[in-house]
Amino acid sequence: MRVIKISVGALIEFAMRSGDIDARRSLKTRAREGTLAHQRLQRRREKRSLLAGDEYLKEVALSRTLDVPPFSFEVDGRADGITIKKDGGVIIEEIKSTVRPLDDIDKPSERHWAQVKIYAYMLNKERTGVRVTYISVENDELREFDEYITREEAKAFFVSVAERYVAFAELSVRLTRESDESAKQMSFPFESYRDNQRNFAVAVYKTIASGKKLFAQAPTGSGKTVSTVFPSIKALGEGLIDKIVYVTAKTPARSVAERTLHAMSRKGLVIRSVTLTAKHKICFLERPACYPEKCARANGHFDRVNAILIDMLNHETIMTREIIVKYAAARDVCPFELSLDAAIFADVIICDYNHVYDPAANLRRFFEKKRVVALHDEAHGMADRARDMYSAKLTEADFSEVIKQGVGAKKSIVKIKRWFDSMEEGVFFNKEPPSEFSRLLTDFSAKIDRMAIQGAVSDLLLDLYFKVLDFTRAFSFYDERFIFRLERSGHEISVKIICLDPSVLLAETQKKISASIFFSATLTPAKYFMRSLGGDSDDLYFRASSPFPRDNLCLLVDGTVSTFYKNRRSSLPEVVDRLYKMISGAAGVYMAFFPSYEYMRQASEAFSSTYPELNTAVQTPDMTESEREVFLRNLTQSAESSLVFAVLGGIFAEGVDLRLKGAAIVSVGLPLITPERSVMSEYYEAAELDGFKYAYVYPGFNKILQAAGRVIRSENDKGVVLLIDSRFLRRDYVEMFPPEWNGFKRVSAQSISGAISAFWRNSP
Repeated sequence: MRVIKISVGALIEFAMRSGDIDARRSLKTRAREGTLAHQRLQRRREKRSLLAGDEYLKEVALSRTLDVPPFSFEVDGRADGITIKKDGGVIIEEIKSTVRPLDDIDKPSERHWAQVKIYAYMLNKERTGVRVTYISVENDELREFDEYITREEAKAFFVSVAERYVAFAELSVRLTRESDESAKQMSFPFESYRDNQRNFAVAVYKTIASGKKLFAQAPTGSGKTVSTVFPSIKALGEGLIDKIVYVTAKTPARSVAERTLHAMSRKGLVIRSVTLTAKHKICFLERPACYPEKCARANGHFDRVNAILIDMLNHETIMTREIIVKYAAARDVCPFELSLDAAIFADVIICDYNHVYDPAANLRRFFEKKRVVALHDEAHGMADRARDMYSAKLTEADFSEVIKQGVGAKKSIVKIKRWFDSMEEGVFFNKEPPSEFSRLLTDFSAKIDRMAIQGAVSDLLLDLYFKVLDFTRAFSFYDERFIFRLERSGHEISVKIICLDPSVLLAETQKKISASIFFSATLTPAKYFMRSLGGDSDDLYFRASSPFPRDNLCLLVDGTVSTFYKNRRSSLPEVVDRLYKMISGAAGVYMAFFPSYEYMRQASEAFSSTYPELNTAVQTPDMTESEREVFLRNLTQSAESSLVFAVLGGIFAEGVDLRLKGAAIVSVGLPLITPERSVMSEYYEAAELDGFKYAYVYPGFNKILQAAGRVIRSENDKGVVLLIDSRFLRRDYVEMFPPEWNGFKRVSAQSISGAISAFWRNSP
């Protein structure tokens, strides 16, 4: 018989579920309190058993195998507590902490009963006491439900549950067989490897086989996606891993991963992949409302979802956002929850960084008992994303607005508002967060928990609840790598928990992953990125040279212009002159990147005033995905030469395929000097690192490399990259230039036109 290895939780998850999606039932503000209450009860059980002459065991690992044709189920789990009576009797207990009034619980849920009864089967006693205990996190009071179950009854119950799972087991076995066989036979999906592409792929495969981490830098357009996905697919076919998680930060990169899988499928690969989309982006409602009164798809979702999940997995392979939405719409189920279920059976998951690392949204269940390789695309931006994940902010206005609307929990909110109002004017940083504020937030969350059970929470109050939840979650990680910021400027009052260094938290997650690959066109300097992303000194580093002819790139550095903040306005005529000379060399689309929207605006206005006849476009803040797509489409379809003004580190500076004729980068891209960056710099100095470089220089230069990478995207592309700033010629910056920038030319107002004309003249 084919063996199915599964945990008790996973078995019950699919076999026993029914009813509605109701987010109010799963509010998790008090998860830590629940864990502590759970542990306190276990200690009480130990003391009572000792006094009675019994033996109490906690967190007991159990496993059992049973044939349920056509499979042999190997099931494991962990019982919260087992009491062995001195007379030989045994009681297995499942403990559930709750904020609900205990009088409202008249019987355990079917899933809780199922869990403890399966544990009884795994214990394999003639007669076993089974107990489900609910403990109040408010006061540690208990509500206990007891039954007895015989060995035969426990076995029959387990068989009945396993039989409900057989359809999923059959599907899982077939899908695994298909993917393994096709992955073994899969050959490289393109005609040939580019230079260094084979070496990169081999390095990825060896890293997976050894269970290590690899940090890889390969130039833009060199085929990084296929160089990581292809060897991972081969490792899947060889049984080295069970699942591939392709992690990225932006939609275009996810699309590249999907296209790579499509290319492989055309060569015979048969695997299932799922692209996960954020709930608010895939929801059919304008605003997600995950409870049955407001969402028809939430109403009875779990009664319908198993059938549609099996249907989709049987008929689809590369399950994109569009595919997920199509099936969800046809059967009235939640597309977000459907995608999460499909991901359990998928060989490849394509998702955002937060699905792996954000404590509020990560996919822990996909890493449990699975050998997973995580492919981190665009890894250059991961450290800043992680800082945001582990940081949180609250403002006085968040609470004032709720008071104005009068939607409940007024007493708790007023106390928090008074705490805000007591803050002094100015900006302050504390190494330790204020304990009183933490207590007030905990009290507020407890109040909302109780209200949610009764269905008495408005959308506005729920929004505030989740903001507080993010904040209290950040509290739980707080250590010397964090700082607490308090700011009052008139009536604007805010507090923020700031993660200065996320490396340790990233490394903790990576311990649960079999192998991790971090890749980008810009992982320079290597030591900075390896440390920032949770790497160790014995991790691997790979650097690929550019596969494109060096003569295709005209790299010019104009060190005669100062773009220091104090000189920006006075240097605008010089910047405009250089931009005009750049775009005069050959017809096409050009971009000019600036370190801020304000500087970009000043430059675009000065350019349009000087050259009103020329076609220009300007990036605007807060562009939506659809607006960006229209903007890009207009650029690529335009028959006229044009100059696009954009910001460094923005949506047009990274992860987009523009095929530019040239790009000018104005300034070295240093982040603004802010109190937060200064504190970060001090933190790294205390760690005996170069604080200014870690907080300012390296993040800024990374933006430069990314923006420059918009020009040469294939072996046929030719273009100009113009760096405008006196600092680019300093030794410390030149030392950071990638190898493909060797041979750059220094230019000035007098020589730039000649250098550009000569390049285009010699480029057929």
